[in-house]
Amino acid sequence: MTWNEPPPTQIVQAVANPVNHFSSRQLFEGTINATFSWHFGLTDLIFDFLIILFEGNFVALVSPSLTGIRPPYANRFGLDWIPKKNLVKLFIFNVTTEDNGTFSCRVAADSFDRYDTFLFESDVKVDVVGKLKAKILEYVFLLLVYRN
Repeated sequence: MTWNEPPPTQIVQAVANPVNHFSSRQLFEGTINATFSWHFGLTDLIFDFLIILFEGNFVALVSPSLTGIRPPYANRFGLDWIPKKNLVKLFIFNVTTEDNGTFSCRVAADSFDRYDTFLFESDVKVDVVGKLKAKILEYVFLLLVYRN
């Protein structure tokens, strides 16, 4: 399997305990429709299903028969699945500090003979910057720009 998104691109071998893909992201509190994308390629494997978790809690499912956000999370998150591209997008409707933590995409894929199933995971560690910290960062950036 190849994780194309989020960066960095990483090839993961189909073995019993594959290496996890990891990235981090900073979001600003109050952002509307912040988007996470997981884009993967499967070589010699058949897509079975994927789940998205937040801090280990099951948020969304994508499978050939059912795709969607679990009801407890429907007001916070949205989902878009593009099967021909193996691309799933998770939307956070209104970013708050409650969104600090790790979002995980776990993909299950079968071997062509359907004898073996492999589970691949990509984790995104999220740091939500509060409004005050965002203003301070903006101020520092402006100081640096005007100094040069």
